[in-house]
Amino acid sequence: VVKASSDAFAALTARVALDPATTDVLDIGCGTGLLSLAVAPRARSVVGVDVASGMVAAMRAKITAGNFANAEALELLLDDPGRLGGRRFDLALCHLALHHLPDLSSFFAVVFALLKPGGRVFFTDFAFEPEKSVRFHDPETVEAHGVHRHGVDPAEICTLLEAAGLVDVKAEKAFVMSKPLPHEGGAVVDFDVYAMMGSKPLLQG
Repeated sequence: VVKASSDAFAALTARVALDPATTDVLDIGCGTGLLSLAVAPRARSVVGVDVASGMVAAMRAKITAGNFANAEALELLLDDPGRLGGRRFDLALCHLALHHLPDLSSFFAVVFALLKPGGRVFFTDFAFEPEKSVRFHDPETVEAHGVHRHGVDPAEICTLLEAAGLVDVKAEKAFVMSKPLPHEGGAVVDFDVYAMMGSKPLLQG
């Protein structure tokens, strides 16, 4: 997980310009803050949100320990843009979490509303591959943590992002995640992780 977050950060910074003076970032499904806090030194602000209280508590502890004055972690289900009190963002991240979401269309609509004009999304997740991607999670995790799809179809994600109103949408293979599978005796399997990107149109002047 640490390596995958580091690879996602490298993929992000190779494709998206961040400005510590102006860039406000939202990290959805932030977990313990691995990606959020990697981004924080290059952003004006970072807000991490997650539904798991333990994950949020861990990120808050890291924020305190690392003195990340521009970062915060919130425990909430982001099913309505109003939950963030009118805040808007230049960049929305979602790393290895799309496959946990039951309704991607509704999720993308919420994200669209939370972006500033010209704001961007940068979502990373492993791609669906018949027979292989079903192995990514052990059966207990699938049962307990709401795994709604065994990987994502990057082309489908792009179609849904465009339907939500985003433009300049594209997907690119970002890196390969080599994941040990304890439920398969520790076998290491490579999964292709894609970056899926798009922008909210600028307001017409």
